Amino acid sequence: MNYIVITGLAGSGKSLLTQSLSESLEEDGWSVLKANFDPSAENLPYTPDFDIKEFVDSRTVLDRYGLGSNGSLLLSMDLLLANLNVILPALESFDYDYAILDMPGQLEIFAFRTTGPILLNSIAHDKLIFFLSDVAVASDINNFLLLEMMSRILALKMNATSIHVINKVDLDPNAEKRIKEFERMAGSQSHVDVLQLNLLKAYRLMKKATPASEIVFVSAKTKENIWKLKAYVSRVFKGGEDKKP
Repeated sequence: MNYIVITGLAGSGKSLLTQSLSESLEEDGWSVLKANFDPSAENLPYTPDFDIKEFVDSRTVLDRYGLGSNGSLLLSMDLLLANLNVILPALESFDYDYAILDMPGQLEIFAFRTTGPILLNSIAHDKLIFFLSDVAVASDINNFLLLEMMSRILALKMNATSIHVINKVDLDPNAEKRIKEFERMAGSQSHVDVLQLNLLKAYRLMKKATPASEIVFVSAKTKENIWKLKAYVSRVFKGGEDKKP
């Protein structure tokens, strides 16, 4: 299978994007495995074909060890890693064209701990990462620069192509134009304050140190521009082939 990893900010719409992207790929004739990899997920908008909660449920971990919600999730991810000898054969038993992995929203799992990178690299050497944020957060230039750097950091840690997907454009029709102006400002010498100046310097250095990346504006709710994500999927895995022969 070809693995598509959806990670990013909590509340950015990862699960809804998993549903929308899988439906769109299926319309083109591809078979898609929808895999929930969030041990704390509840009320998913799709029915997972593979559900990590069958192996580890963070609510059970919370009750058993008396942890808080974040602590139980972190321990749950550690438990997943410890049980890869059981989880990987179960996942690999499926025969689909693509697997979309819907990951937890706590970025420290991937950015600061070894658990996330080891887990994903154990599952698949070749993978495409969609790093998800939303227009409400990305509409602040300082946030935008931090999100861009985080997307690139994940690409380095995962050794994979990472696309920064800015979701919920249906909520703000002017957001794409406004955020694209931030990209232009990032290439200029202008700045507003010391914080922004330092962020711009860090961002420029990060761009030089990491592979070229892209930003895609979508709405998981209305499926606006989902075709652009499919284009990246096709380019990375199928040599540009849009539909299954």
